[in-house]
Amino acid sequence: MMQHSINENFNPMNIYAITKFAHKNISEFIFTKKKIKFYNLKLYETFGINDKRNKLVPTILTNYKKNKLTKILSKNLEMNFTDINEIISLVGEIVKTDLYKAKEYIIRNYKSENIRKLIFECNKRLNKKIKVKYLSSKNINVVKIKNFKVQNIILKSNVKNFILKNIH
Repeated sequence: MMQHSINENFNPMNIYAITKFAHKNISEFIFTKKKIKFYNLKLYETFGINDKRNKLVPTILTNYKKNKLTKILSKNLEMNFTDINEIISLVGEIVKTDLYKAKEYIIRNYKSENIRKLIFECNKRLNKKIKVKYLSSKNINVVKIKNFKVQNIILKSNVKNFILKNIH
């Protein structure tokens, strides 16, 4: 989702942002000319069991197992996590049913998580604590989508339970 800010001039942050932008424009063109269904699904922060990416949840799990410190940008970091298995189920539902029209959707969790609170809650239930160092106190909300024309699909992913289940 860090592609670019909606409601601002297109100013891509990386090649991924450019390809997402290009895909959206190409799919809209094909849709209007060829009558092919396209679903543009915008995702927030995802997590899952075999995730090896350099992202927050896999980093916390890996560092915990190695007894290493996890550095986090800010103690006031807010993120919206969605479970990849819930997204896969949703995509299957979209493909198999007519519940969703071909258009753009934002797939997100019903609530964002404050990372400091998330780690605090996990540490209350763990014998060995997750070691963290917060690099600042800035208020940071990594992704904030302000496009009210796009329909939200709300999931109920529980990143805390996922971390606790997979940390050992």
